[in-house]
Amino acid sequence: MFLPDNDVLIKLATFDLVDEAAKALGVNFSETYILPTAKYVFRVKNPAKAANKYGAKAASRLADIVRSTKEISWVDHEDVQKFETIAGIDPGEAVLFSATKERDDFLIATGDKRCIKTLVAHPQCTDIVERVAGKVVCFEQVIGRTCGNAGFALVRERVCPALSCDGTIGNAFANGLSTVEGDAIAYLDGRTQELRMLARDILAK
Repeated sequence: MFLPDNDVLIKLATFDLVDEAAKALGVNFSETYILPTAKYVFRVKNPAKAANKYGAKAASRLADIVRSTKEISWVDHEDVQKFETIAGIDPGEAVLFSATKERDDFLIATGDKRCIKTLVAHPQCTDIVERVAGKVVCFEQVIGRTCGNAGFALVRERVCPALSCDGTIGNAFANGLSTVEGDAIAYLDGRTQELRMLARDILAK
């Protein structure tokens, strides 16, 4: 079961790496569950507004994601209530993490580093941290794995036209199409390791 947040999906659609990232992570859309807010955030029912916000191609990819996945229709209400009292964990991430209760086979993809840091640091979330240990990937990991699976040259070609979409990816590919693979991967790995030092065992290897 793959549980991506809206931010990860928007960036992958903007970079045109949705399918490549899914293959790199070993997930497929038949087992992907998205947030109930996704269809509204992606403006699926208003293609003109979606195209204006995300660009026509990215908007079309986001609409395809909504059509080919399922919504998270269950949550652990005890977890949700707990999250409501904790600053630093937004409602979307609260749904993702609460949806893992009593489930074993899952992978969460989140672009929210603040959420991960808050989750690990908060004493009320110890049980949740243990539950999701090794089953969370940050966006840098997603792009790094995609480079390894689909090929660095392809990823570089796709991300360079839209580097303003994400600051970290913009820094990793700061030299545009002249970016050297070793430099980009080292930067992505470095940012992942920085988060891993704060996130204990949450991040997948």
